[in-house]
Amino acid sequence: MKIEIEDAIADNAKGLINHLTLESMKANYPDFMRVYDNPERADQGMINIYGKEQWDTHCEYIWQWYDLDYSDE
Repeated sequence: MKIEIEDAIADNAKGLINHLTLESMKANYPDFMRVYDNPERADQGMINIYGKEQWDTHCEYIWQWYDLDYSDE
């Protein structure tokens, strides 16, 4: 039983970290686009800040969010 509880806590922590990372990326991506005025350079900036693995995990979502939701704000 103890192992199951520890696994559940670890899974919840990973989920929280993933969520917070994604929200941080959403908060920063518009600024990167504004500063660099170039999607490729903005993406490279995100890789520099968050790491390639994190960016690769979330980039499709960020691009869609930016194109569909952020541009409407």
